[in-house]
Amino acid sequence: MNNGYAATILKIDLSGGGISRLPTEPYAERFMGGRGLAARLYWELVPPGTAAFDPYERDVRFATTDVAYETRDFSATFGTFHGLGGELQFIRGELRARLSPRWAVRVASNYDLLTSTVVENRLEVEFREQCWAITAAFIDRTNEDAFHITINLLELGQYGFGQAFGAQ
Repeated sequence: MNNGYAATILKIDLSGGGISRLPTEPYAERFMGGRGLAARLYWELVPPGTAAFDPYERDVRFATTDVAYETRDFSATFGTFHGLGGELQFIRGELRARLSPRWAVRVASNYDLLTSTVVENRLEVEFREQCWAITAAFIDRTNEDAFHITINLLELGQYGFGQAFGAQ
């Protein structure tokens, strides 16, 4: 992995069934982050004149927008999800704060505009050490609540357990 990128982008043609590979390096050097890379690939792969939500052109099924502000100790994100027909369907927001070198907190919310429902609220508290971290998360969903504990061991990945609580 080079600078956080894998060496290859896998391009899968769902209509024709073909699979091809693109090198990541020419893109990673010029376009910052996954969103920048995705925007450039979209620009190259979707033909000019393709309407984003044209029912006769079935290439684009949905679109998202995200606006983020990020500093070393704080980040705020706001995003939207547009479904079929271009209709605004979901909005989401997230705040993250690093309280100290070891402690961080995150709150997030997802709202469904079509049903006027809060789909999910999330509160997470994280403690980090040099090679491990532990996260406690309370998730308030429409039909159930859950509490999760996750342990992340460097180079080994995440291990977690939790309890879901039935409909209210």
